[in-house]
Amino acid sequence: MTFSVTAHYNYYLRRNLGEHIEYIHISVRKFQILQVAKLDLKNIDLKIKYRSSSDDIVRSFFIPTLKCAKVYKRAVGFFSSSSLIAVSNGITGLIENEGKAYLIASPYLQEEDIEAINKGYEERDNVIEKALMNSIHEPKNYFEKERLNLLAHLIVNRQLDIKIAFVENNGKFGIYHEKIGIIKDFYENKIAFTGSLNDSLSAFVANFESIDVFFSWKGQDNLIRVLDKENDFDNLWGNTTTKVKVID
Repeated sequence: MTFSVTAHYNYYLRRNLGEHIEYIHISVRKFQILQVAKLDLKNIDLKIKYRSSSDDIVRSFFIPTLKCAKVYKRAVGFFSSSSLIAVSNGITGLIENEGKAYLIASPYLQEEDIEAINKGYEERDNVIEKALMNSIHEPKNYFEKERLNLLAHLIVNRQLDIKIAFVENNGKFGIYHEKIGIIKDFYENKIAFTGSLNDSLSAFVANFESIDVFFSWKGQDNLIRVLDKENDFDNLWGNTTTKVKVID
């Protein structure tokens, strides 16, 4: 592999947004002064299921749980930096906690890209690298700049690692489309969640989505589910999952 996802973002963000990073450091430090104690996942009134018909999934689930996070593991079919703005209050908590996020996502490929790979017209790595570079563009407005500032802070401070996943089975190429997440607090409490939700602004605020949530402290069945989902993620991260290829 000749490229690194994090390295590409790191280079772009340092080149274009370096002057904004110190501002984020100052803002986070102010937040640290206000934050007295680490938050506990067990103290949040969490539900076993969130659905767009009755829940604001961002406000009721993502923001309060990420504020508690020491470790956030997320594997999705699609990730966009726009999702960081939607959950920025929670991400600020993770930053203040000096926590770490691990993200696995599928590259955004057009149908013709997949067809070219399967037919052998282009090498797989070249197509993926081209797709990743095409997804990075100059910010067009204040909100795009702010979400890139936040992404810059996470990457520069080594609080976010990103890997790319895709399906490679019997010579055929496909898209990784699974969605799982694990959040761990400072007291070793964990939640796992799975469902239809990708990490994009449209998924968070426009689409109809649902997730199921499992808790490490709510009985053996829940604990088994949490550990099972975390094991699935860790196998992906270590590139040991059958039929799925995960690259740095």
